[in-house]
Amino acid sequence: MTSTEVSHSQHIISELLEVLIESNELGLTISEIEGDAILFYMHDQLPDFEGLLNQARNMFLAFHSHLRRYERDRICRCGACSTASGLTLKIIAHCGDLGFITVQDRRKPHGEDVILSHLLLKNTIGQSEYLLLTETLYDNLNQQGSLNLPEWAEVEGATETYDGMGQVPFYFIPFKPLNSRIPEPPPLKQPEKIRNPVRAETKIYRNTHEVYEIVSNLDLRLSWNKGVRELDYEQERVNRSGTRHVCLIGDRDIEFETVKNEFGSGRLVYGERLINQPFMKQVTIYYIMEPLKDHTKLIVEAHYHPKPPLGWFMIPLLKQRFRKLFSGYLPAIKEACERNYKLLSVSPT
Repeated sequence: MTSTEVSHSQHIISELLEVLIESNELGLTISEIEGDAILFYMHDQLPDFEGLLNQARNMFLAFHSHLRRYERDRICRCGACSTASGLTLKIIAHCGDLGFITVQDRRKPHGEDVILSHLLLKNTIGQSEYLLLTETLYDNLNQQGSLNLPEWAEVEGATETYDGMGQVPFYFIPFKPLNSRIPEPPPLKQPEKIRNPVRAETKIYRNTHEVYEIVSNLDLRLSWNKGVRELDYEQERVNRSGTRHVCLIGDRDIEFETVKNEFGSGRLVYGERLINQPFMKQVTIYYIMEPLKDHTKLIVEAHYHPKPPLGWFMIPLLKQRFRKLFSGYLPAIKEACERNYKLLSVSPT
């Protein structure tokens, strides 16, 4: 689980950085990506105040719109995924003397003003999200004309002291008033269930959250799904509702889409919808995990909706195939979960 959280946190941050880059409407140049931050610059010109505020607003709204969609769609329960909605955004804006160095044919800005921009990320502002403008930038923008503020923007002043820099005055505009403008994503449409699905179950002597991780994490899929020769999926994205992957089973490519659904409180559920199945309007497989005293009950169900009239005649064959499939899945998942647990439980002497 720890390695999963590290991996997923990297993927989440990467997606958010891409969102910010795509929101770059001022034509800023990317100098470099530094962990969870992007250094943009504009050489020999300044945007006007309105353009700068619009850029900051649009980045903030795009950032949080993405997080709200992620929270709606997420299926992973690791610490990184479950706390992603609490991530925040700071934007530091400064103007000053800009020098350049060339490293392996890459031109990078450097100098005291670049260092100051980095230092300003660490400050004592009592806000978690804001646009910070140094006094130098603020004065330069003011010389261009009157600084007309939109209704959401309220300017506050502050000063920080940094080693080697002394006192640095600046202004900041909290993003909090923009929270009401972040659009809510539409609710997910859950696949329709049927009354009598094909069903099988087993007991797994391992923590329910860990069983869920092994079943839902596509990086671990081949550890138990032995019938799959190859698995094609986006390895740099965390599996979520709407994610698609393709399994090569025999000589057939079968496409799946991750879905969410409810099967009662206290249960963890992972679902996959089969794409474009012959004679069927919809086929969905659910892995339902119920925590019990000393084990996890794993239930697998197949829900199907035939296309009339030929689909009705295919139901007996479909049920037979799923029973055979589940008779192989469940022992393989159980073995993978309990084998890994035993390996993790043994410590060297």
